[in-house]
Amino acid sequence: MELTFAQQSTAFLCSLVFGAAAGLLYDIFKIIRMTLCKGKASVFVTDFLYVFIVSLNLFIFSVAYMLGFFRVFVTGGLFFWFFFFWFFS
Repeated sequence: MELTFAQQSTAFLCSLVFGAAAGLLYDIFKIIRMTLCKGKASVFVTDFLYVFIVSLNLFIFSVAYMLGFFRVFVTGGLFFWFFFFWFFS
């Protein structure tokens, strides 16, 4: 089954919101890492937890909005807003 243009547009816009949420979550983990983490092991755990949460949510997002298909424009929208938050925060 092919996705319609409306479904692809909705998925792209939702990926922009998802990328912004991933950027905000990264900032939250950054604050936690700066205040609570003293060693390399705790930094590894927080980074691993962040990657696990975002990856799991990206999989759920892909199944919910893209019918399980991988689309480059969805990944591009996600990375655009993530790097926007990463560079400007």
